[in-house]
Amino acid sequence: MPAQYSDSSGALLALDTASPRISVALGREGRVLASREAASGRASPNLLRLIDELLDETGLSLDGLGGLIGVRGPGSFTGLRVGLSTLLGLHRSLGVPATAISTFTALAWQARTARGPILTAIDALRDEWFSQLFEPGNPPASLEPPRLRDTAAIAASDATTLTGFDLEPVR
Repeated sequence: MPAQYSDSSGALLALDTASPRISVALGREGRVLASREAASGRASPNLLRLIDELLDETGLSLDGLGGLIGVRGPGSFTGLRVGLSTLLGLHRSLGVPATAISTFTALAWQARTARGPILTAIDALRDEWFSQLFEPGNPPASLEPPRLRDTAAIAASDATTLTGFDLEPVR
């Protein structure tokens, strides 16, 4: 969340076009007001449609937004360009604070109540994973920079929670 963002200044719009499915959410005062997701193909029209649906459902307008947050990757190159371009366009046109977080941070956030270290992992193909280790919390704290691990290193990790996309259990 950007340092300048305040819950009293309006809703926060979150965009993720880096993941296997694009998703958008509107939140205020620490709670999700509405969210939507769609297949990642043709992210541009889907993203704008999903944002419109959220605004319609919540009765909010773009002028009611107090901040923007997007996922900056790693992830789908085309999806990232669409999502971050949309984020930048909204930021400039609305004049509201905007920031971007890594895919790893977004994944760790979902497991922030874990009882031990969280390992986030994204398939890099050829039995390798882009990964990052986090300490649970609100927000989760990074314990290391992102790095490449093979499947054996993922399985041997000290993490108590593994999170990512379409993962098969390794323990």
